[in-house]
Amino acid sequence: MKRKGNHSYYELAVENRLRHKKMNYIATNEFKKGFDKLGQSIKNFDFLLTSNSTGTKIVDVKGKRFGYETAPSNIFENWIYEEDITSMLKWEEILSENGLITKAVFWFVYELTGLSKREDFFSFAFKYKNKKYAIVEISASTYKKHSKVRSKSIKSINVSRRKFEHLVTQINI
Repeated sequence: MKRKGNHSYYELAVENRLRHKKMNYIATNEFKKGFDKLGQSIKNFDFLLTSNSTGTKIVDVKGKRFGYETAPSNIFENWIYEEDITSMLKWEEILSENGLITKAVFWFVYELTGLSKREDFFSFAFKYKNKKYAIVEISASTYKKHSKVRSKSIKSINVSRRKFEHLVTQINI
């Protein structure tokens, strides 16, 4: 299913790569919310993926830049909203109860800007519309375990960048 509408370049880059690699996936409509059995709304994830080697997982794509012109050492940025983590863990619980998934994960898709000396961290990268991207994965439960409040006013959390670098796994799609 090709995405239509207002989706981030990061999600479009991932979907393009999934299609190129002929991977099994379903893209969700993230602008509509799901509901649990109690009628409480849950933010949708971006993709449901199935694979013989990794099982079935739900993926929420988080796009970030790996280095900025004004701050080239700003790497492994990974903040998310509290709603992201609670929704992913809720989906994992609901879908696992029904035997449908193995885990909920975040894919942090970094646009490699060429500004950071640390880009050699990434063994795998791909191009989409003249930009270079790399992906790392972290399970929602691991992210929650290691996260701390980043901003109370916008209800965001993050994992320290040093710790995050060691908790993630690179994804080669």
